[in-house]
Amino acid sequence: MLTWSFVEPLRDEMSVEEFEADYGVVLPAAYKELVRKNNNGYPSNDVVTLPSGESCCMNHLYSFNRDDSENMWDFNSSENLQAGFIAFADDSFGNEFGIRISDNAIVFADYDADEIAVIADDFSTFLCQLKAPE
Repeated sequence: MLTWSFVEPLRDEMSVEEFEADYGVVLPAAYKELVRKNNNGYPSNDVVTLPSGESCCMNHLYSFNRDDSENMWDFNSSENLQAGFIAFADDSFGNEFGIRISDNAIVFADYDADEIAVIADDFSTFLCQLKAPE
């Protein structure tokens, strides 16, 4: 069962909508529901299998509290938007997990390999694919 730790409650319920307006995007409903309950949280099941067959671990969700040190606004640069995704988390090497703007597929941006790969068709599927560490 997927649980979340170190959750930081949203200080402003409208912050998700403000982010969407600032970036001109509509985030998936499943993602918005999750962050409203688990903002900035760390998943208990954090292992992700990449298309290459390799695994990596997802860190915590980026926060929708603007004054938190790792928030959505700080981690979503114009480079991400040009690449077509909104970053929502990273791994321990600074690679990012994102929501592709065109179709809400979940992507992994591997900056060492300079590639962006689809890892799930949607956010709900992505959550179901997360595995517990061994």
